[in-house]
Amino acid sequence: MKTDKYYFEQSLAPIIALLFGVANLIWQNLFTCKDPTMIISKSIDISFIIFGFLLTVLALILQTTKKIRNRNLYPRLIRFNKRIAYLSLTAGFYSLIYSSVFSSISTTIYKEYFVSIYIFVFVWIIIDLILFIRIFYKLAEEDEI
Repeated sequence: MKTDKYYFEQSLAPIIALLFGVANLIWQNLFTCKDPTMIISKSIDISFIIFGFLLTVLALILQTTKKIRNRNLYPRLIRFNKRIAYLSLTAGFYSLIYSSVFSSISTTIYKEYFVSIYIFVFVWIIIDLILFIRIFYKLAEEDEI
């Protein structure tokens, strides 16, 4: 049976990320920088580094003992790992597409929408990554990984 905590963990990051993305559309000077294209192009590295980190942690988790796999935190850890891995892969490919296609054809009207979508995905990744690390350390405190 799914608890309130499950729904909280599942919806916290997307809701906060959506608020950041919408805030960027409403108040366009809220998250301003000189060149948002540069930030998105640099985030290609960040997204794929997070993706590689999560795959490494997943390999580490899968090599653990059965004692850890039987704990209640284990499915949550795997679920977060999978979700953040897909999100970081999505953010990396979105950054690649934005850097190569959208930045050359977008006007100032559409640029805010593209940047808001990226802010939405990136904030979602950061919040989920924080929750993932919290769960990982909870699991590691009680047993050695």
